[in-house]
Amino acid sequence: MTYEPQSAPATRIEKDSMGEIEVPADALYAAQTARAVVNFPISGQRVPTPIVQALARIKQHAAQVNADLGVIDGPVGAAITAAAKEVVAGDHDEHFPIDVYQTGSGTSTNMNVNEVVARLASDASGLAIHPNDHVNAGQSSNDTFPTALRVVALQLLAEQTEPGLAALEESLRAKSVEFADVVKAGRTHLMDAVPVTLGQEFGGYARQIALGRKRLADAAQDVAELPWVAQQPALDSTPTWTLRHGSSQLWLTTSACLSPRQSTTLRLSQRRIASLPSRARSRSSLSR
Repeated sequence: MTYEPQSAPATRIEKDSMGEIEVPADALYAAQTARAVVNFPISGQRVPTPIVQALARIKQHAAQVNADLGVIDGPVGAAITAAAKEVVAGDHDEHFPIDVYQTGSGTSTNMNVNEVVARLASDASGLAIHPNDHVNAGQSSNDTFPTALRVVALQLLAEQTEPGLAALEESLRAKSVEFADVVKAGRTHLMDAVPVTLGQEFGGYARQIALGRKRLADAAQDVAELPWVAQQPALDSTPTWTLRHGSSQLWLTTSACLSPRQSTTLRLSQRRIASLPSRARSRSSLSR
């Protein structure tokens, strides 16, 4: 039997401020992502996909408002927006290999998203789109990563937790009607007490879920805030980012000076970034 050695995977050379590094030839990411893979071989657990997609969503809307403000050119903003949408859709999940245990502010994953979006945007548009100068314009991992965590929390709450709890509450409420005539002994301190119906008990369970839904909806309004982001314009033309929320929508908002150090003249732009869970308006059978 003849042994045939396997050839090494194809690579290419990428460069950054720290020098050259090998990157898989077919990878959409570049040098900083490759360095992070080498530097943080800790758990083998990648950053959860919803966080990566939330970061891409931020890049998408940031590109739009940056183009609105003239921070980046319109065609560059359009190319970044289209590329980021592909990442949000999950088309390139395999190109985000960094371990969840990494630099404290999530810098490596922020740059991973910047590099992938820049590569996709450059390839599709033929423009020279830079991960930092264009995709990350007006941003920092200290801003984007906490924002992504909040966006993910709100999205999962609106899309999974709230619908699941609403269905559970409705099911319990239906049982409270079904068991309305089933009488049983109540229990107080492990002893028999005044008789109640099984329907009343299930009505109490439904009410607990309703109150929990309300508390989650109230908490979501606070999660939508970024209290540590300055609300005033920056000292130069770099946009200042924040999240705002209306009754049911989360907005990515930016303000920027029209000229350096002129804090009295502002341009504002905002884009809807996610939905908030609606406040529960449920009645308990106990109140009827």
